[in-house]
Amino acid sequence: MWNRMLIFITLFCTTTFVMAQTEVARFEMLIRKPTGITSAADAQGRFAYFLYSSTQYHVVFFDAQKKSIGSILFSKPKEVKSAKPLSMIVDGDQAYIYLYNEKTGTIGELKVTRASGQHSYATVAQLPYQQKFLKALTDGTQFYLLAVPSGRNELAVWSVSKGKASSQLYGIELPDFYKRLSTGNSYLNEEPNGLIGIDRIRTDIENNVKSAQAVKKVYVSQGKITLTFDDPDYTHLLTIDTKENKASYKKLKFSLENETTSDKKQGNSFLWGKYLFRFTVNTHQFNVSVIDLDSMVQRLSFNGFPGTELTFKNGPMLQEGNSDKDKIITTTEQFIKKVLAASVAIAVNQKDSLYVLEIGGFETYTTSSGPYGTGGSNFSMSMGMGMGMGYGGFYGGYPGYYGGYPGFYGGYPGYYPYNTTYTTQVRSYYFYSLLHQPDFSHKEGIVPISLRERISNFQEGMFKEQIPELVRLVNLQEEVLVGYYVGKTGTFRIYQFVK
Repeated sequence: MWNRMLIFITLFCTTTFVMAQTEVARFEMLIRKPTGITSAADAQGRFAYFLYSSTQYHVVFFDAQKKSIGSILFSKPKEVKSAKPLSMIVDGDQAYIYLYNEKTGTIGELKVTRASGQHSYATVAQLPYQQKFLKALTDGTQFYLLAVPSGRNELAVWSVSKGKASSQLYGIELPDFYKRLSTGNSYLNEEPNGLIGIDRIRTDIENNVKSAQAVKKVYVSQGKITLTFDDPDYTHLLTIDTKENKASYKKLKFSLENETTSDKKQGNSFLWGKYLFRFTVNTHQFNVSVIDLDSMVQRLSFNGFPGTELTFKNGPMLQEGNSDKDKIITTTEQFIKKVLAASVAIAVNQKDSLYVLEIGGFETYTTSSGPYGTGGSNFSMSMGMGMGMGYGGFYGGYPGYYGGYPGFYGGYPGYYPYNTTYTTQVRSYYFYSLLHQPDFSHKEGIVPISLRERISNFQEGMFKEQIPELVRLVNLQEEVLVGYYVGKTGTFRIYQFVK
């Protein structure tokens, strides 16, 4: 039955793929050998690209109809020195590019105005020597830089907007906060900028078990910054309310009925609005739970056991990678064994009135050295609060994650290609589950083809053996734009993918 269904899905996906991919714009590359690129869009659908080399900067503006309305090339300002671009914000006719100088600890803002072609650079803040850079975030027209005093359980939040900067220092109740940030960084999608690191999760673009694999994540929305840390038995949540200058801490415990102290166990979570989705697994059982963080009520709990059929999945359990043929995992026991050997993950997306869950695990390995029902789940929680104390008022070239492709894939951490010959290979194990809103009941049906699969299919057909030198994604409300630069063409070409 699944073979017939997979054939149907393939035909459906192929038709959707052909209809959805359209070249919507292109521009001439004025910097022939750029070292990096970033992009941003505003709420009205206007967007821009920022390309740079060691000596030149190039900003290209587009209107909401995807028409190029400005191309500004200029020499890198002397004041920038060795500062590296972190993020960009587009606000109407202006682009704000934020840069960080690791040697001096300074945050710079480069303002570029489309209509006049003018640009100006200013240093807006300087981190104290003991503060270590953690993460750059954007939230609407607000730029945040997170920093942590070395070895301390504190978090500094630097807020920058249109030339003005302020900072707030928050006490963190998680005892080993700094240690968690300084370990396990090889499993992040985004390379740390220093000794400490964490993955940014964006819920306005499709996520999967690759983008959600890290056990330390940061989310930002409407002035609230939430950091999550996952252990086999616990999820820790740290929330910073930048408007109220308050920090809060929650600790949620997740236990399985069929477990012993000697069991191998993993757990990971995904935050969607006020709901925490958690995947917990050991050798005897796995559980998926949903917690309402406002009421601390468990809204959903379903389990999988070896020897039993999963009634809450949509489609088969799959194993896929970029170096071997896709396989259907036939038993729950095999699925549990495979995900426990990888990094377990759960990702949540929304399609119309449905939650689309991708549940499983992800791993990377090198071709030269090999691979790098019944019952229930209980959860409990403890809460604390620490008040913030006043402290005074990029994609810039991640390393090749696939031996040639950028690991962050130019703004889309969930991407990984099929059928490649790169040294670093990837493999994922997962199944989908569709849930109704707002009661989280399971819905039967076929899960639509993912954005990652559509981009991979398109890229394989378009470029074949050619590897684009630059790839950059722009996330709009109803669509995603993926731009490619292949050196021979001299142009950056932008294609539309409907969400």
